[in-house]
Amino acid sequence: VMSNWPATTTYPESVKTIQSTQHSESGDSIAITALNEVGHLTLTVTPTNANNVTGFPITINESEWATGVSQSPPGSGIPYITDLKVSGIKFAGSILYVSYTFMPNSGNATDISKLEWVQTIPETTVENMQYDFTPVGDVCRIRGRYVFNKKGTDSFFLTSLDDESKPDRVAAEYRAENMPDAIIAMREFRDFVLAFGSSTVEFYKLTGDANNLISFASSYMVSVGLCGQFALAEFADTFAFITSPARGQVQVVLMGQGSYTPISDRHVNKLLSTYTPAQLAAVVVEGLKSEDNEFLILHLPDHTVVFNATSKLWNIIKTGVTEGGFVGHRAIDYRNEGNIITCGDKIRGYLGYQDFTISSQYGEDQEIILYSPLITQERAIIFDLQLTANTGLASQASRLYISITTDGHNYGRETLIEYDAPYKWLSRTIMQKVGMVVIRMGFKIRVVGATPCTLSNLRARAM
Repeated sequence: VMSNWPATTTYPESVKTIQSTQHSESGDSIAITALNEVGHLTLTVTPTNANNVTGFPITINESEWATGVSQSPPGSGIPYITDLKVSGIKFAGSILYVSYTFMPNSGNATDISKLEWVQTIPETTVENMQYDFTPVGDVCRIRGRYVFNKKGTDSFFLTSLDDESKPDRVAAEYRAENMPDAIIAMREFRDFVLAFGSSTVEFYKLTGDANNLISFASSYMVSVGLCGQFALAEFADTFAFITSPARGQVQVVLMGQGSYTPISDRHVNKLLSTYTPAQLAAVVVEGLKSEDNEFLILHLPDHTVVFNATSKLWNIIKTGVTEGGFVGHRAIDYRNEGNIITCGDKIRGYLGYQDFTISSQYGEDQEIILYSPLITQERAIIFDLQLTANTGLASQASRLYISITTDGHNYGRETLIEYDAPYKWLSRTIMQKVGMVVIRMGFKIRVVGATPCTLSNLRARAM
């Protein structure tokens, strides 16, 4: 559960030795880093001569660095220190130098005194920034952080590296640069954070700067937006999504860096235009790879549309045999699980899987409808209409239903043709008598059954 840090954080006092050395004839010093510049530094020097005779330790605090401290002479033969000073300014990257006078006090004059630096960080209470980031809209992950937006706003947040359930302590909140309304979706792409709005797609890059975690990559911005939070999917090494009506015509596009490429044809665009912005906001788009094919599946309110990246063709898929009305496909949330493709169900609590030996859905026969291009050869006599089909696999006789149109919209009475039967391997699917093309002619081929169906190469003879 995402939550803010406590209003204040108290760090207990810390005392630790950060450096212990022996006196060097070339000089004594300590390098200051970002870790040891905080708190207070205390230097303790234990006077020692070459005979390992030690005197009493002498300590100097930061307030005494400039004025120096000295010891009174002890008993004869015991070394001591006078005029102990520290010079330099304590900041990260600097060096502090130590100077003193070693007094042998009638003993060995060789100085091998011990120097010990101790860092003391007092108990500290820090106020933590409190953010209003609920309700959370969408979430993605980049490197060791989660990135999420506040629903209904153009603000987004980065979590802390210390605790992924809390916002960054220093610089958590950012705003989109070119969005007139809210962020709709967040995604990670090639080490960029993407913020999808209704008018633009913005790219952000991690900086490595603790005070400014992320920066806007203006040259990569895409000038088209997204229609709904789930109307995008990873596809063809990028993202495919349905655009928002805010930029004009609704279409399906592939995102680039600074550009986009439409992939929907005019039929799909016309279908998308029949839906309201509220309906498009609820659309789900998903990608699926199967063998050598990559599919983009659009789950629209009344239709399910599929794009095959290999053939570049669009198809409408559905469940059942009823023409008109709801022609959607029941399956959703396709997943590759090893060599099995599983899916959920939009209507019932089913978990299905793809079986290439059947074309039925949950035991019910499935309808397949194909449309031919229009023949525009006026007054031609058409005969021997033929299809290439995979035959011999059916468990019972299977039939085709063929109907003819002269305008591309209205189709006439269906003609029944048997095209498959058990062990009928070399049959030809043929309609011997068709008729004359007055102005134009097209065909609709319909198949209903549970047997896998492969139809191709529609052809006919004309005179």
